[in-house]
Amino acid sequence: MTSLGRAILRTLTWFDISSYPLTTFECWQYLYTEGEKIDNYNINEVVKTLEQLAKAGAVKNENGFWQLTSSPSHFFSRQQQARWALPKRKRAQRGAKLLSYLPFVRFVGLVNTMAFDAPRQVDSDIDFFIVLGSDRLFIGRLFVTL
Repeated sequence: MTSLGRAILRTLTWFDISSYPLTTFECWQYLYTEGEKIDNYNINEVVKTLEQLAKAGAVKNENGFWQLTSSPSHFFSRQQQARWALPKRKRAQRGAKLLSYLPFVRFVGLVNTMAFDAPRQVDSDIDFFIVLGSDRLFIGRLFVTL
């Protein structure tokens, strides 16, 4: 097996832990290469290697999503999570915009399952990663939590 094939299997295995199948682009984008530069591989090589792995029975493609052959189908759960994420993403964008107006806030990012548009349930929370200006941790925290 080629180093690219091993990297693809490592990547799919990592996301399989979270029951999250990947599109071809995501396989290339999140490719786990253990020290090699991702620039060494282009997306066409990833497509070709995914097809070879599918012929070998190591991976399967269901409706454009790749996952390990030994895994149960996660296609419908990913689609459902994407539907749940749409209104949450809009709320998160509004919240991030409001937080960015606060003094000392330098960056607001979306993290955890919402960063991947994969909330586990309809009522899951929205988590932000907030960077504050230097020496402003406590006063910035006060403003953010009010």
